[in-house]
Amino acid sequence: MKVGDRIWRLSFNHRGRDWEEREIVGETRISWLVTTVGGKADDWNVEKVAKKALADGGSGLWVCSREEAPRRDWTSDNAYRIGERVGRCEDYDTLKAIEALIATYDANRQLKR
Repeated sequence: MKVGDRIWRLSFNHRGRDWEEREIVGETRISWLVTTVGGKADDWNVEKVAKKALADGGSGLWVCSREEAPRRDWTSDNAYRIGERVGRCEDYDTLKAIEALIATYDANRQLKR
């Protein structure tokens, strides 16, 4: 990431969930300074976003690409429901397959750090 890059922030409004485009306009040692695209980069319009929050493609309210936004929405909408279904599953082979997938996911996350 660098000054000039675009990121997207999750916002909630009367229409529901939406992703707003922001621009990185500066940085500190631990944060990116972002504002609305084309907005003023003054003390009133700049948000600080922890650089760590944008590592690995973003987290929480932030994503680093427009393509990641619908993926984040799907995950948010479905993770809990999938977890509940896994909790009700009593099939050995299915649970072992899920365990293997999660182990692979965890190993990949460790490699990225």
